[in-house]
Formats: sequence, C-alpha cells, structure tokens
Amino acid sequence: MNCQNARELLHAYVDDELDLVTARQIEAHLKSCPACSHAFAAARAVRTAVANPAVYHHPPADLREKILGNLPVNLAPRVLRKTNSSPAKLRPLPIAASLLVIFGLCWSIINHAGAADLDAQVVLAAHLRSMQLADHLMDVPSTDQHTVKPWFDGKLDFAPPVWQLADKGYPLAGGRLDYLRDRTVAALVYRRAKHVINLFIWPGDSGSSSLTRQGYNLIHWSNAGMTFWAVSDVNMSDLQQFVDLYRSAK
Repeated sequence: MNCQNARELLHAYVDDELDLVTARQIEAHLKSCPACSHAFAAARAVRTAVANPAVYHHPPADLREKILGNLPVNLAPRVLRKTNSSPAKLRPLPIAASLLVIFGLCWSIINHAGAADLDAQVVLAAHLRSMQLADHLMDVPSTDQHTVKPWFDGKLDFAPPVWQLADKGYPLAGGRLDYLRDRTVAALVYRRAKHVINLFIWPGDSGSSSLTRQGYNLIHWSNAGMTFWAVSDVNMSDLQQFVDLYRSAK
C-alpha cells in the first residue's frame, strides 16, 4: 500500500469502517511511513475533538423566529401561510427553496461558535502531539530563519513567514510539517525560556480569537490570506507579546 491509497482510506480506518485485511495493510504502512503516521494521529485527534460535546452550540429557543425574520419578505409569508393549505395546493419548489434558506441560516448560526472551538481543539491536539513525539517537534531544527524558510519550499503550496525573534526573547528553534483538518500546514517552533510555542500557519481567513483550553493558551488571527494559530503553556501576556512581535516583524 502506498501513501496515496493510505490517505484515501485513513478516515475510514480511524472510524473502524474497513475490512480486516485492508486495516492490517494500513497498519503496516503506518509503521513504516512517518508522514502518514502523523496524518493518522491528526485524524484521530479530530475524531476525538468532534466527539467532545463542548464544541457544539445549542440554538436558543427563539431561533425559529430569528430565522423567519431574516427571510426575504416575499418568502417568509409563504413559509408561514402555506402550512394551512391543502397538500394539492402546495407548490413544492418554493417550499424546497425556503427549506434550503432556513437550513443555510441554521447551519451558519449554530456552527459559527462551534467551528472556531473545533479548530482550537485540533490545534491544541497537534501541539500536544508534537511535544509527546520526540522526533516530531522539528523536521528542520535551526535558529536561522534563512535555513528554516527555504526548507518549506516545494513541500507546501504557500510560503510561511519566518522571523527570528531571539533579540526579543523568543528565539526561533526550527520548523516542521504538520497535518490539520485534512491538509498539510507549516508549524514554526519558538521558545520562551523552557517553554515551547508552536505557530501553525495555512492559507485561509477565519477571524481572530484568544482562548484557553486545558491549561494552554491559544491566539488565532488572520492576515494577508493566511491563518495563524499560536499555542503554548506560557502565560497569555507572553503569548500575546510573541504574537505582536511576530506580526510586526519584517
């Protein structure tokens, strides 16, 4: 089994949906392929995070009224009034369209908070995984930004910004590839005294937030079409200082 086949079946393997022979083939491949093994660990972390009830947002009791209030004026009355019509008089296309609109609004409202928290759980899981696996914290250990940045060339479809912040108290230690949310991302490793700061970077624009999970602090922001997540066990003020220094570096 090669890497492409293993990646295609990885989520089915995590969910125990494969036959015994295929599962054994994937297990053998994971033992000999560090990249796929890391992808498997990330997929398993996502599965654990999704199973956590804390990441789901329960809609308020007045959600129906809010959704109807946001429907187009010529559509909301149909949704309300045609429920009293006989089945023979109902027009299926407008009703189907209204249901699609309602579903879309529900999905946006209900999952907005949950999605950000799920990203935080996935990022934290990747941080913890990097600390637990001795050979995975850094693929390219180096304090030279001109060594770390070129190392990512050809391995990613984007160029992560790499800065040396040693003179500010946050020395660069190296970098690595990681696997989050079904894509390969860049992970830069910085240090603050004896603490490790993981900075995950990938293309996208997903807002900003600061939060604490399981005793770890996370700061998330977007800039120039890129998403950044900094995570560490340093206190929030130190992590915020690191983020401010990184964002202002040139």
